[in-house]
Amino acid sequence: MAGIARKVELFNLAYKLAWAHVDENPALKSARAPYALSTSIRRQLAAGADDVVVIAATAIKELGDSSFDAGSRSE
Repeated sequence: MAGIARKVELFNLAYKLAWAHVDENPALKSARAPYALSTSIRRQLAAGADDVVVIAATAIKELGDSSFDAGSRSE
């Protein structure tokens, strides 16, 4: 049970940290940003990550990469 509580705590801290950065950067804001951050953070936690700053930074980087890719597909 302590493992689950720790993951919930890590998720909440990483999400708040990442969202604060997204909120300050209009280029990262999109309708899918909350889902993308959540998915990235959950994936990292499942893989055993435990550093909140690294988890948040990776989630932001992945969001930025996917936002760039989505924006470059103009048809």
